[in-house]
Amino acid sequence: MAMFKKICGKTAMSNVVIATTTWGELDAAPDRRRREVLREQELQTNSVFFKAAFDEGAQSLRLSGDRSSAMEAINFLINKDPVVLEMQRELVEGRKTLRQTAVGKKLYSILKETLEWFSQKLKQDQDQLRKAQKTPGNLTSQDRSNLEESIGEAGGGH
Repeated sequence: MAMFKKICGKTAMSNVVIATTTWGELDAAPDRRRREVLREQELQTNSVFFKAAFDEGAQSLRLSGDRSSAMEAINFLINKDPVVLEMQRELVEGRKTLRQTAVGKKLYSILKETLEWFSQKLKQDQDQLRKAQKTPGNLTSQDRSNLEESIGEAGGGH
């Protein structure tokens, strides 16, 4: 969600539609409909999901899987005034490179953290393998195979 918000920016969030798609599958059971409504509310109010987007003006739309609900969604979006995404503004008006944009900075941060994690994991696995090799009998062939596979994955071998 953080990356999406950086791409859109606050001004474009009013043009964002978050559509839920289970509405056409609902049978007459009132308990199921109640659960779906509660789930929809959770998506809108829980920060793990889309709360930030709704707080900044995103809209919710229920799709039932038929043509009329699809047309409703299209008409809703067509009738919105066009907006410039924050990323577009930064690239075009701000003449920034991708890495200089808010999205680029966030992506670079995520990639850097991921690389650091894999580097640590690789070092730990290599250390563990060296220790195990110094003490024969502590490492079964399956353990050795698993450890070597883990090292290969962390080092980009797969």
